[in-house]
Amino acid sequence: MAQLTPVDHRVKHKSTIPANSGEDIELFVREYRAAGSSGTPD
Repeated sequence: MAQLTPVDHRVKHKSTIPANSGEDIELFVREYRAAGSSGTPD
């Protein structure tokens, strides 16, 4: 099985929930890539 490497990202998003609707927020996303992968889609 290939070794996976975690890569962390912060994705900007405009909130749509009533508590903070319309505010710019950042979502934390952790992506797991196969070792040696460039991360660019084919």
